[in-house]
Parts: sequence; structure tokens; C-alpha cells
Amino acid sequence: MFFVILSLVKGGGITSSPVLSADGARLYFGSLDHSLYALNAVTGALIMKVDCSFPIFATPSLGLGSMVYISSSVGSFHALDMSSGVEDWFFLAGNTVQSGATVGSDGTIYFGSADLNVYALDPLGNLLWKFQVTRSK
Repeated sequence: MFFVILSLVKGGGITSSPVLSADGARLYFGSLDHSLYALNAVTGALIMKVDCSFPIFATPSLGLGSMVYISSSVGSFHALDMSSGVEDWFFLAGNTVQSGATVGSDGTIYFGSADLNVYALDPLGNLLWKFQVTRSK
């Protein structure tokens, strides 16, 4: 499978870990070539490649249904519907978002940003709350 992935990615390395769909059928990973990939987890065949406008450093996160969440180094957080490959919504944080997200059983999405905030969004991308940590001296 590793050789299959390398042959698909052109112009950028893979810094994110792949994540397996709940049913074990799809493998998702981001790349520095500005793309999110979905592979057949059994055969390694390409199912979908979604072109983004930014490199993907962090591991994608799985949401409810066919939603996959990715973060960007330009301060945005994105929800992609992987049944169609279309972006459903995006959220602008105050600074770089290079970590993956955690998704709660109710669909709440939690992620941190270089703006010193941890964010909680509902499944539609609306801000529920944010918590700011203080920079140590």
C-alpha cells in the first residue's frame, strides 16, 4: 500500500497519518501537494482526490456521515463531504491550524490554533465556544 500512495502523490510529501473510515472501506490522508486523498483501504485504488488551496500537514478527522475535517496553515478549518468531494463549510481561526481535530459523539468538533485558542464547533461549522490559554513567560 505504501508504494501505491507514493505513486499517487505528485509534488509533495505526506506529513499526515492516514485515517481509516469507520466501516474500514476508505483511507484518508492529506499531502503537501494541496490534496486530500481517499483510497480503497483493501486495494489501495484511488477513490477520490480533492484539490485544496493549501498543503495539509495534519491528520484528517472523521465526522458524522461522510464528513472529513482538515486544517490549514493559513488559519482555516474545513469540512469536506467525501461522498461528493465538495467543501461544506470552513471556519477562520485567528492563526495557523496545523493540528487535527477531535470529534465528539454528538458531532462537536474540537481543535487548537496557534492563536492560543481551543475551538468547539457544531457540525455545521458554527462556533460553540473558544478557550484561550495564556502564553507562559
